[in-house]
Amino acid sequence: MRDGSVASISRSEFAGNGDNIVAVGSFAGASTTVNVTDVAISGGFRGVAATSSAPGARSSTVAGNAFGYFQSGRPSVVKSLGNNYIDENGTDSGSLAGGSLR
Repeated sequence: MRDGSVASISRSEFAGNGDNIVAVGSFAGASTTVNVTDVAISGGFRGVAATSSAPGARSSTVAGNAFGYFQSGRPSVVKSLGNNYIDENGTDSGSLAGGSLR
């Protein structure tokens, strides 16, 4: 997804892809948001990635990827609302922000 887009993905499975869910903002001030709910993400290179944008996950599983989450560049954010299973990945890159369910 690119500049200014908003997407919601729910009750889905992403498996065996190079990159599973990636949000990209390519210029200053661009905001791209991907909301992920009840999604299984496995067997890929990057499970959830943000490069100057903000994907957020809720009640999802991110496992068996080379990178569970990948956050690169400012002001990119990868956010977990605290009820996700993010484990059994090779590693993670960047920081994972917290959030609250509303």
